Amino acid sequence: MRNNSVISVAGKHIEMGIEKYKGRVDPHIQELLRIAQLSYTPYRFNDGRILLVLPNKSGGFLYSSEQVLFEKLCLA
Repeated sequence: MRNNSVISVAGKHIEMGIEKYKGRVDPHIQELLRIAQLSYTPYRFNDGRILLVLPNKSGGFLYSSEQVLFEKLCLA
């Protein structure tokens, strides 16, 4: 994945990806998303990527880094 990449992730791959890459909910990003009124659950993977998961794990968006996430969402 290139440094500025964002990839759409199908719902059927969410759980497997979280488990495989040891994703943990990121409380700081979760609070920023709550303030912005965005309904995603943010998972930080052990390799630094961030997965924003839609409600009911119906899909998500995988960002190559926190910096890319903030740039794309204008949170920086």
